[in-house]
Amino acid sequence: MAKEKRQLTRVPLGAIKADGWLKKELVQLRELQRNLPKAMEELSLKSAWFGGQGDAWDLPPKYLASLITLYSVLGDETLETETMRFASAILRSQNEDGNFGPMRHNDLLPRIEAVKAIVLYFELTGDKDAIVFLKKYFKFQFNELDKIPCWYKTRARLLDELGGIELVSDETASSVFCDLAEKLKYRSVDWFKLFNNFIYKKSTENYVSRSSARRALATVLRYEKRMNSNKRFRQPDPKTAQKRAEKRVNTILSETDGTNMAKALKYPLIYGRLMGDDLLKECTTKQIQNLLKFHGTALGMFSCDDNLAGTNPMRAIKLDSVVEYLESLTEILTSTGDLAIADLIELVAFNAVPAGVTETASGVQEIGQVNQIKSSRTKEFFFARHKNGNKYSSKNFSYGAVAAIRALPLFATNLCHKNGDDLCFLTYAPCTIDLDVLGEKLKIREITDYPFRNKIDFKVEEVTGAPELVLNFRVPHYTSAKLFVNEVFISEGKSGMLSVKHKLKKDDIVSIKLEIPLTEVTNPDGSVSLRKGSILLASKLNPIIEATDGTLPKCNFKMYLDTVWQYAPLAFHKIVEQEEVKANEIDSHAFNVAAPPFEVYVRCKNVLNWKCDEQGYGNIPKRPKFSEETPLRVFVPYGATYLRIAQFPPCNKI
Repeated sequence: MAKEKRQLTRVPLGAIKADGWLKKELVQLRELQRNLPKAMEELSLKSAWFGGQGDAWDLPPKYLASLITLYSVLGDETLETETMRFASAILRSQNEDGNFGPMRHNDLLPRIEAVKAIVLYFELTGDKDAIVFLKKYFKFQFNELDKIPCWYKTRARLLDELGGIELVSDETASSVFCDLAEKLKYRSVDWFKLFNNFIYKKSTENYVSRSSARRALATVLRYEKRMNSNKRFRQPDPKTAQKRAEKRVNTILSETDGTNMAKALKYPLIYGRLMGDDLLKECTTKQIQNLLKFHGTALGMFSCDDNLAGTNPMRAIKLDSVVEYLESLTEILTSTGDLAIADLIELVAFNAVPAGVTETASGVQEIGQVNQIKSSRTKEFFFARHKNGNKYSSKNFSYGAVAAIRALPLFATNLCHKNGDDLCFLTYAPCTIDLDVLGEKLKIREITDYPFRNKIDFKVEEVTGAPELVLNFRVPHYTSAKLFVNEVFISEGKSGMLSVKHKLKKDDIVSIKLEIPLTEVTNPDGSVSLRKGSILLASKLNPIIEATDGTLPKCNFKMYLDTVWQYAPLAFHKIVEQEEVKANEIDSHAFNVAAPPFEVYVRCKNVLNWKCDEQGYGNIPKRPKFSEETPLRVFVPYGATYLRIAQFPPCNKI
């Protein structure tokens, strides 16, 4: 069979290094990363992945993937040492038959995450031992798969190995490993069928009761706890596990789990490349449309707390799911070149991701809300299993913290692509790119404060020869752009791509100048939001913050409001009544809550019948009643808030 090709090619991992505000963000995430092994025994030397008696589940290999990605764009030597030590421990753990990792259990879930981490390790280092390791493991897995029980998360995520299978197939020029891909697909949740006939068009509680869900999840958690302990535990045989997995309640919970869904979006696409079926791209595209239609929010991310939760902006979004979604989107962008996916990537990376951590990256919020007016442990969502509720925490770290240190680095690794010999810049942030083109060495520095400012310069810092290249630049949604080369106007556009063919010389500067109007956008639930390009705006609310469950710096943070939050911006023909935009200096933290990169002053009306209960739920009224007065209110980037309203009832000018 003929293997399908990606539309675009990523530049090598490590070729892009963060600069400017992005690097400052990553340096702060580096501090968070330093604290995780001290705060989480699962990531310490006690872990079974290092030969200890501790954690033997999937968090350590997920952490390694975060380490590799962070190191690739930051280039910190001490981070390199830690990354290589962790990767070496996994590679050394392989036995003669090909299996690897902690041998106290044979569950595939942690090994699936380890395969993904080793793929990243190879992309960064080119170490052929990684290919040998994967080949040996895939042969073992093909022979033993029928003997290994697969249920719940394991069964849902089997196809996360497709990237590793594709790498080995490419490196060995062999299609023999495609047989394993087919076998994994047969054992997996049938995501392909679900995507083609999406049945979960409402929040998950419409399909399963709270009591049934809790009983089923309790069984799963007991299983995982026993598998991760040192005590002897008899695993269910494969047939029994399959039978349990196919129970209606388990099927629903697996198929609606936010992290499972976010991961699965890329499966049809990669499987299609392996099998030479280009039509499977449509399956992925269709499912993204389904998710945004039935569970979408102003963030471009579907709600999940932990399971699909509809379009209500008071329902939560899990940070771990956000980052898995971002990973799938970057894979989809590479495979399709779809500019709408690039818009989604920026929307998620510039809004949902920074809102999940405090401005110094010392605290993490595992679950958050688009409209959030309270941060407390009492917050309980239908399926939420987070002991801190929606609090920010600087001590009780979990999957969200591990995901947080990977999110912006993952975004940074996709700031430049190739299409043949052409260079494609589909998302923007300050960085330096080193790569080979047409046999020449090229270093381009992207100098910008985008998305907070409207100018992006691409300066040729080093080049051998004078390669003539086509440079392609995406025009972000809700903007228009003008393209210049050395201050000479080339072209302009409101959508799509701007391109120029140019012989690159040292000190050449290619510039994008954007017009970014304040725009009102309608959300899937009928509410409206304010956007400036890829930045979602939220009301600037000044929460009262109290440290709880400990003392600074290791504590949880309770937040609440004693100010008015029930108002909506005035708009007319989608153009907002904008009074003033105030630009602030971008300091050591771009998403500074106290001093955001910019503030927008907008005329608003108070919403008289927008109420909330003691838990902090304040659903948008279906028939809002507005005040007569139109006070000026301040709106800031969503990522520069702790509590906020970002979806509002429509309020047309009267």
